[in-house]
Amino acid sequence: MLTGSLYVCFLDIDECADGSHQCTGNQLCSNRQGSYICQCPPGYRLNSLRQCQDVNECESYFGNICSNTAVCENTEGSYRCNCKKGFKHKADGLACEDVDECTEVDGICHHNCINVWGSYQCTCQPGFTIARDNRTCTDIDECSEYRGRGRLCIGICVNTPGTFKCSCPDGYQLASDGHTCKDIDECETESPCRGENEVCVNTRGGYKCNAIECPDSYTRDTEHKNRCKKAPVFCRDDDETCRRQPLSYSYNFLPLVSNLTLPPTGQVDLFTMRGPLWSYTTVQFDLELESARAPLGVEAAKREFFHLKRTSYNQAVISLGSEERFELLPHPPYFPDLGSFSPFPTHEAASAGSLSLMTRRSRARVWKEGIFTVEDETRSASRPKAIALKES
Repeated sequence: MLTGSLYVCFLDIDECADGSHQCTGNQLCSNRQGSYICQCPPGYRLNSLRQCQDVNECESYFGNICSNTAVCENTEGSYRCNCKKGFKHKADGLACEDVDECTEVDGICHHNCINVWGSYQCTCQPGFTIARDNRTCTDIDECSEYRGRGRLCIGICVNTPGTFKCSCPDGYQLASDGHTCKDIDECETESPCRGENEVCVNTRGGYKCNAIECPDSYTRDTEHKNRCKKAPVFCRDDDETCRRQPLSYSYNFLPLVSNLTLPPTGQVDLFTMRGPLWSYTTVQFDLELESARAPLGVEAAKREFFHLKRTSYNQAVISLGSEERFELLPHPPYFPDLGSFSPFPTHEAASAGSLSLMTRRSRARVWKEGIFTVEDETRSASRPKAIALKES
């Protein structure tokens, strides 16, 4: 009995290699045992026509194939992640990282640069504001900015880069606060008045030299330049005229600003008169208006505009205004409201004009027998050639 086996051998034909496949276009032929398949390369897929069509990866994966710092760009068979503005690719070329524009770009900001995620921010130094380009800083003109909303300077406002400074007109100096101006008292140290009989009177922003001429029988007091003292001091007992003459004349020159505003009390103290403090002496004060001058269109001063009040023993104060008058007229026509209370003169004549005041007081004299008598004594604060109160 004979036995045996029959073997049939099949030799695979590689259609991909011999070109007998039917893959078209950019399809890839993949050989299989006894057959082959046509595949699309990466980034492509077969469509209904059995053709390879590009896959739009940017629309796949719910649009999250790239990070939120990049923008997806589809390419033929692939895609690219382009970094957004303010970001750059890391060394691996895949992920994006923030660009520090402040250190990488010279002069990107005019003043100060602040790096933020994906961008930067320019800021300005105090006294400057950012321009429309968000990079350049422009100076703030504080003098113009606040012109209609108050005053930065009581004097003169000067704009400077990034800030401002205050200056003062002639005759004034800047106060310690750097904003207000205070008057320079030219008479405080060495008097600028060179005349032998001249007295320096400080005014707002300047000074005036007023000459004092003593009346007959009076000489200048060497200790008080504004005073004339009687010469001789002693009188005969039977010389009534001599006894009734004042021992001295004091000349007070008061500068008054234009458009003076009175406080709520209705009075402004002008000067103080003092008599002797001896216990056996009683002084009585009286105020008379001798004369007043005023320019055309300005009301001249009247006696009722001034007030005399005793403040302490043998002492009285002369004030501008009176309680009775200013209860009826809070703002008299010749004293308009000063408004912003500027310290600088307006060079308008003060409405009080030029006036002379005369005060009367009684003087007690001690006789040898110890008997006290009281005599009326008229002391004139001015003579025809001297003005006791004058506007600045």
